[in-house]
Amino acid sequence: MQTALGSKSLYGEADVIIWDSSMTEHEAAFYDLYARQALNGNRAPVLYHGSMGVQTQLHQETGADIFVMGSGMVGMPITMDEEQVLDLPWATRYMVCDKRREDLCSDRNAATKYRTKCWIDRPDFTPPTKQDTYVGSQVSWHPGFRVHQLTGRVISFVILDALQRALSIWSENTITAGHPLSDEYWHITNYYESIKSKARQLNHTESNGCEILALPKRVCNMPLNGRSEFTPRANPHETSILSILKPKPDGTLPQYVYTKMLYDGPDVPNPALSVPDDAIDVYAIAGARRNLQSSQFHRDIVEASL
Repeated sequence: MQTALGSKSLYGEADVIIWDSSMTEHEAAFYDLYARQALNGNRAPVLYHGSMGVQTQLHQETGADIFVMGSGMVGMPITMDEEQVLDLPWATRYMVCDKRREDLCSDRNAATKYRTKCWIDRPDFTPPTKQDTYVGSQVSWHPGFRVHQLTGRVISFVILDALQRALSIWSENTITAGHPLSDEYWHITNYYESIKSKARQLNHTESNGCEILALPKRVCNMPLNGRSEFTPRANPHETSILSILKPKPDGTLPQYVYTKMLYDGPDVPNPALSVPDDAIDVYAIAGARRNLQSSQFHRDIVEASL
């Protein structure tokens, strides 16, 4: 809530905003304030994930766009045993286990659920402090890297699908009407303003967020700016508390104290972050784009034209 109460500046220009705080702020009232402040901000972002009741009402009464995040588990192959799992695509292993071998997907099976390593030995530097073997805070209620990986890909596919649809609209309409694309397809200021004006006039939502949180009613209906040292936040230098402090009589201001790095990079490869040789490497696929500015590309064009 400390960020939602300064949402307009701390979240910045957001096109999509995702609620990921239900573990500690599980009441709908918290999401109500968060979502309404998001809609009151610079834009009216897509509300991706959150209290379905609040989302539904905001969509019906303000026209806000909403999404509920899917699990990505539809069609997930079943892990049967230690040998069969090796034949499954790497990213799907140990996600769903046969009832007779649920131990393989169990919270207690750290070997399959977690994949971390704190420090990789390097020849040029030895840490002065003993390093833990694995990253801490890995307890039974943390989902582990496999679930996080799947969640990230679910989000990615939503964004990629939206981009593909946008490009299709652009292509279809410019083929028939020519360039430039008509304003009605990409100027969305009026769309944003319509949602924001309705959100600011909304007297209440199903959860009555401000009332339950004992906040003045107007807090839910007006955009709030803020300064904070909490991170992450948009434009960190402009939105820090230091940015609004007045100088001392001698004209100086407090400064951040930055810890000096103990060694110079680059870091050595971390096996916990690497993809097995037989697995699909999503990073390699995403990074394998053609560089249109490369000299070889220009040579190919010249040769083709000759």
